[in-house]
Amino acid sequence: MRYLLLSVLLIFTLAANAEMYRWVDEHGKVHFSDKPVNDGAKAYKPKPLLVVPADSGAGSGLQPLNRPATQQVKYEGLKVTSPANDQVFTPDKSASVAVAIQVKPGLQTGQGHKVALYLNGQLYSMGNELNFTLNNLHRGTYTVNAAILDQRGKKLKSSESISFHVQKHHL
Repeated sequence: MRYLLLSVLLIFTLAANAEMYRWVDEHGKVHFSDKPVNDGAKAYKPKPLLVVPADSGAGSGLQPLNRPATQQVKYEGLKVTSPANDQVFTPDKSASVAVAIQVKPGLQTGQGHKVALYLNGQLYSMGNELNFTLNNLHRGTYTVNAAILDQRGKKLKSSESISFHVQKHHL
């Protein structure tokens, strides 16, 4: 395996040292070759390639690179701001409750973080939004809380649960 890898690297090294030529034809089309085709061909040296090492797979025998870890943001606050704790709703036709979440500092979606909303302890919705609408709620008491999850689903921060009540509309 090592000899194969060494041979491949040697071939690429030799190919990288080969001369390249660039020229433009009468139609304005750019050409590249390893031999000068006409007098207008000029020696060309391409820019170095960006090499991104692959992650080592299990059983590959390769050691992982020592890369600095992406700095993980520390969330200072996560709070359900609406509805208020013990708020009572008396819906007209369909029971809808707006839920608003506050995150400090802002949600780091670039790092793959998401907000999970839990209704009565069960996952209700997950995404990048901080506002949710709970629809078709029946009469009763509900609890709601939120959590910030990383790209792997690990909880980074959880909010306190708040309770709210949906009452039957009186005529």
